[in-house]
Amino acid sequence: VRAKVEEGLLDFGVVLAPIGKPHRNELSVLQDEMELCLPLDHPLTACEHVAVADLRREKFIMQQPNTYQYDTVYRSCMENGFTPDILLCTSQLKTIKQLVANNLGISILPNFVTRNETIFARRPLVPEMGIQVNLFWSPQKRLSETGRKVVSFMEEYTTTQEFKERFRQ
Repeated sequence: VRAKVEEGLLDFGVVLAPIGKPHRNELSVLQDEMELCLPLDHPLTACEHVAVADLRREKFIMQQPNTYQYDTVYRSCMENGFTPDILLCTSQLKTIKQLVANNLGISILPNFVTRNETIFARRPLVPEMGIQVNLFWSPQKRLSETGRKVVSFMEEYTTTQEFKERFRQ
């Protein structure tokens, strides 16, 4: 997404990033945590929090390589002394969720895309995996009037009660 924005093929992109100060050409839309997604009958559902190190024998269902989720989860596993056993990579979140529910593996996904799911269990991770959603535009390109209005709208909307109730529960 970043490359397409920088090439001028897109005016804006929504990118996932580690929690931190956004660049000059980014607007932080929301911050959240990634959580462990487990089949309902998985033994780790008995834990209040799950250590990444405890996932070494699990089968992972991941988003595609070169995504924030894939890179973050892979790096965290390596930092905890193991290479994740990846069963499948897909760009379809619905597929990931259903495969977890069908007891084919586990996943680690942002809370904002899983918080309303009832077909699988979710548990916080130790250490936490923070995630930030940013609106991104090209630093080489001047924003049009419409582009400036989009940024202004997002700056205002992300401070409303409606947004907070919908995305930051």
